[in-house]
Amino acid sequence: MVWICGGVGSASQFDALTAGHAASEALLKQKVIELSSAGEVELQLSEAAALLADDDLMQALQRAYSELNPEADPSQVTLRKTGAGRYLYQNRDGRDTRIEEVGRRCEADQVVVLYYAEGERFFGRFEVLMQLVLKQAAPGQCGYELEVAALPESSLVRWIGRSRLVRRFFRRKTDELIGLAVAVSSRMI
Repeated sequence: MVWICGGVGSASQFDALTAGHAASEALLKQKVIELSSAGEVELQLSEAAALLADDDLMQALQRAYSELNPEADPSQVTLRKTGAGRYLYQNRDGRDTRIEEVGRRCEADQVVVLYYAEGERFFGRFEVLMQLVLKQAAPGQCGYELEVAALPESSLVRWIGRSRLVRRFFRRKTDELIGLAVAVSSRMI
């Protein structure tokens, strides 16, 4: 896994899929906290594309996560569909995050999916834009690039977000989420 932490920037690397999505466009005009990750998973691009093309992707992820963690209390972390491409995630502390699929593009050599989310955590309200780009790598391997643009509402949290300690925290949390996503997606095939 390769890590690139860009610090605070303008998030210019995001795809044109944001065009016409007011919240995403407004977010990208701000000085956001940027995080990036790249790596490979044992998955064909066609398999990954089929997973991402599932209109019920988030529900499938919830089921696969529950199968991976049968001892976990399913009521602690919930993800439910609230409309076409819209979901509500509630963490174990009861804090909500609204997730919306902004767009997706499937081509012969890559798949791009873009999600916008807003919610609240212990540090306050936030917005985030996540772009996942998948490309065929070596045989049996799918390369991924994850770009994240986060904007905490609190200017103090944004300022603290520039520190090495905070970036290390986000890197560790993102590593955990990527590891979980790889395990879950492998289970879904």
